[in-house]
Amino acid sequence: MLDMIRESTTLLDADGVNLCLTRGPHLLWYEQPILDTFRAKYGEDARQVDPQDPRLLEVRAGFMRLARQVLDEVGSQKGKRLELSIWAWPHYQPVWLGQKPLEEGFDTKAWIKEGLLDSLVCKRDVDQEYLKLCKAHNCTYYQYPGGGALEECPETTSKMYKEGATYFADWNTDFAHIHPETWAWQSRVGHRQEMENWDAQPHKIPFIGLRKVDGVNVSIELERTVYSGG
Repeated sequence: MLDMIRESTTLLDADGVNLCLTRGPHLLWYEQPILDTFRAKYGEDARQVDPQDPRLLEVRAGFMRLARQVLDEVGSQKGKRLELSIWAWPHYQPVWLGQKPLEEGFDTKAWIKEGLLDSLVCKRDVDQEYLKLCKAHNCTYYQYPGGGALEECPETTSKMYKEGATYFADWNTDFAHIHPETWAWQSRVGHRQEMENWDAQPHKIPFIGLRKVDGVNVSIELERTVYSGG
């Protein structure tokens, strides 16, 4: 991952990187760098301690310092700061296909406190601890307006505004692009008053279905491939 970050930010005129940590990923278990770091710090074999040993969890979470270091090295060569951003779960909720973030090696609260992150996008609930830490440590907090038990809708977005969210980031925009009734409100998320009174807004959009492109029948949802990289 670190090599990919270095290569991509060196070759491209990027503003930074965003690491998506919402579906795991299971990057950090007992790989050699984890074993070496744990032995150097504590003189023990990480494979012989409790998997929930706080020392092991702390060592695993240290990979974000290395990501920040790589970005700083590339940024110094380009004469600018490269931003580091992540997608994260609330600290108390399990990630998709995994355990709680800290158990997966993702110590988001510590990363914010250390100044490693420039921004984060929080899935599901508004995490009040993240929000407070972001305000104190110059990290921009973005909220995903839905997910889990929360329906992605104007009412949920309005609720999150009231809970302290100021900025929003969306997931799966390929879905919204081909569903006008969804895109109608998603494209207006930044307008707080409209979210609070959405049913009173003149937001109905006529739907004109796309049937053919250059003779190819796309009426069976092939339009999805345009937005999903297919």
